[in-house]
Amino acid sequence: MSVHDTVLIIGATSGIGLALAKHLHTLGKTIIATGRRQERLLSLSTSHPSIHTSCFDNSDLTTLPSGLDAIFKQHPDIDTVIVNAGVQNMFSFLDPDPEDHRLEQISKEVTTNLTAPMIIAQHLIPFFIKKQSPCSLIVVSSGFAFIPVPYFPIYCPTKAALHSFCIALRAQLSSTNTKIVEVVPPYVDTE
Repeated sequence: MSVHDTVLIIGATSGIGLALAKHLHTLGKTIIATGRRQERLLSLSTSHPSIHTSCFDNSDLTTLPSGLDAIFKQHPDIDTVIVNAGVQNMFSFLDPDPEDHRLEQISKEVTTNLTAPMIIAQHLIPFFIKKQSPCSLIVVSSGFAFIPVPYFPIYCPTKAALHSFCIALRAQLSSTNTKIVEVVPPYVDTE
């Protein structure tokens, strides 16, 4: 096998992640697609039987490490991980919320967009470094990291922090076999 033949895509049930899974599959890559929506993973594996799927929610920090361990054990050839899972909610701090859903909404958005990618990296890097062959951690960010808009008061700062994390991690790992790549796609109409 050549470099970058086995790709784990975290957040592959819609939008960019789903398109990447399908495209990389057509290039002959072994794809492991994850997501929190089992029905969409089933649809993907039905339409593309050689794409492996694993259902887990990266915002559940109690099961994230064990979910990753299970995938790495089943697919030890993984040499690329694409962290694509993300949550974007529009709301205003000026609007009253009689049921106070904001705390849960803020927590889930920060966890999914920032904390989970950090935990994934922390868990993944020792696995990659042991391989001693070239590996890549690709993190999908957003232009909103650089140009925040008032409609997304949590999403924008989580992506800005993720950008800073990628810069710091890239510098830490510069002398290793693991490359950190941040992808900042243009606006994508997903769901």
